[in-house]
Amino acid sequence: MGPRHTGWVVTALLLLAGCGGSDSAGPNDLLSEFIGDWEATALVLTSPVTASASADLIALGSTFNLNGQPSGIYTAVLVFQGLASTEIGTLSLSGGNTAVLDRTFPTASKEISTGPRTKH
Repeated sequence: MGPRHTGWVVTALLLLAGCGGSDSAGPNDLLSEFIGDWEATALVLTSPVTASASADLIALGSTFNLNGQPSGIYTAVLVFQGLASTEIGTLSLSGGNTAVLDRTFPTASKEISTGPRTKH
């Protein structure tokens, strides 16, 4: 089962965030620290039915990289078992430590992550 399938909640322990705001075509200076390249140090999938059923894809050898642009657009690439999966969407920040990834490609979805962040 892939990490984007319904039935799984993605909890990225690395907070991935970037620009967003009311002007989607221009940069949001308040979020400038989130622009750039990010590499996940953990990507934990947790079952919505049983919280104890989870797996860290990074610990299993996967990679998850995200690039945030000043416009708020992001591109993310997950490599899982040698296969790459790309998604594109809009980044925004809600509160002081919550990232919202509003995916538009390949399918619409919204992921909300809280936690520490480290830029690589």
